[in-house]
Amino acid sequence: DNEKAVAESSLVILCCLHTHLLAVSKSIQGKIPRGTLLLSMVAGVSRTRLCQLCGTDAILFVTLPASEKLAPLLSSPSPPPPSAQQTPKLCSDLGNAGTEREKERERR
Repeated sequence: DNEKAVAESSLVILCCLHTHLLAVSKSIQGKIPRGTLLLSMVAGVSRTRLCQLCGTDAILFVTLPASEKLAPLLSSPSPPPPSAQQTPKLCSDLGNAGTEREKERERR
């Protein structure tokens, strides 16, 4: 329920496709309390238009860099090679904690 969520929030994050913006903004227009900040992640919509649609002027925008600048940030670095000292822990290496707990439960 967008109306209830907006009414109870001090920060509203608006993140939807621009094709859904009219429906979303209609559901929250006039419901954003004074002092609530709207953080918009909707691409291609001006501040003026968002003010009209959402009924508030307390709006911040998040802009992402161009895709060619973003790609290196999204690629994960290759994991470091395991050292000779690092060995994976097997369940059997973790001790008998599970069995001890089961015995304790049985005693009760």
